Amino acid sequence: RDRPISSEQLLTEKIKNTTQKYKDSVDYDIPDGYVEFEKITGDLNNDNIDDCVIVVKGTDTSKFVINDFGKLADRNRRGILVFLSKENKHYLVSENLTCLSSDQEDGGVYFPPELYVEISNSNLIIDYSHGRYGRWSFTFQYLQNDFRLIEFFSIESRGPIINSETNINYLTSEKTVKTNTN
Repeated sequence: RDRPISSEQLLTEKIKNTTQKYKDSVDYDIPDGYVEFEKITGDLNNDNIDDCVIVVKGTDTSKFVINDFGKLADRNRRGILVFLSKENKHYLVSENLTCLSSDQEDGGVYFPPELYVEISNSNLIIDYSHGRYGRWSFTFQYLQNDFRLIEFFSIESRGPIINSETNINYLTSEKTVKTNTN
């Protein structure tokens, strides 16, 4: 499968371009060894002030490999930083630097799942879409000074046909599973 790149290959312009394509964050403190991958703003704690979620990506050059197709692949994982705003300052309230897969993972016979992060109705939603095979959605809410998983939703499908849907609401302790019997 994947094979590591020699130290000479690590210095190629290709890797430099790959790590430089991500924006640097100006307003937020991002840990060394990580770069900003995506920034999302919205109100997470119902104070009518925009907060910020930053998806970061590692820059460890040892995680660059040549994949099965002979192409350079960056296997650095992504993580998430959550900043709440108060009095024109941003405070880090949650950090997990490796909770999200790389955007260049091996997808097997299909492409790797696509990550979507959004803030909606003061909830942080992390959604993995796997095209015709389904999707997984995790909804977090800021409760008691921490982000808590309040809902999990998944769809398993084959093309346009949905095989099953699972919805778990952790606030009400209810689980619903719908299965296509056809």
